[in-house]
Amino acid sequence: MFQVMNKSPQNFPPSTIFYLVRHARSQTNVLSDAGASQDSSLWHDSDLTSLGIEQATILSEKFQNIHLNAVFSSDAKKAQKTGEIIAVRHQLSVSTSQRIRETSAGNLHKIFFDRHNIVPDTFRRLSQQEKVNFRISEDMETFEEAALRFLTFIKELELIYKGLSILVVFHGALMKSLLMKIGFSTFDELTKGSIENTAYVVLEMNGNHFFLKTTTGIHKTEANQ
Repeated sequence: MFQVMNKSPQNFPPSTIFYLVRHARSQTNVLSDAGASQDSSLWHDSDLTSLGIEQATILSEKFQNIHLNAVFSSDAKKAQKTGEIIAVRHQLSVSTSQRIRETSAGNLHKIFFDRHNIVPDTFRRLSQQEKVNFRISEDMETFEEAALRFLTFIKELELIYKGLSILVVFHGALMKSLLMKIGFSTFDELTKGSIENTAYVVLEMNGNHFFLKTTTGIHKTEANQ
């Protein structure tokens, strides 16, 4: 369905450029880093912390000379607020979508805790591809499914905004899903903390072809099998 290019296409019509940003630091990030249990509703309603507002402001300054034609975010408050701080400098509004919410419709904190702690031996023995398709329960979304969901969303934007520049603000695990899908990393190379708040990917897309131009704030670690 989608094809990764090793270099920017030369003989294609103008590509659409996507600036794909992880939201700034949120209240749930603070709880997660402290290992605190969380109500699943917090994942959607969590606001930015004061540090998060500062991070988003710094990123907005970095992007101020980039011409953006539209700004999208997931409908989670932390993503929308991050997008708004950037969008205001470009005199744009933020369009939100449930389709780019974080990976899984369930209790995200519990799911990721389960993946890495409750079944650690089983999980570690899985191949990289098995980890990408790992599912604890039937209502859980795999990383592979999440990546295809996100790529389908931006493919539709590419058809509407062909040749233009789009900012999309979304979430860390969904960004990890995307980076694995396009061959940037394996599962084990993106551990907790590898994708910073306000980390971003610049993706050039033309039809079903896409080219990863650059990443910022993303740190691959040496994979341990």
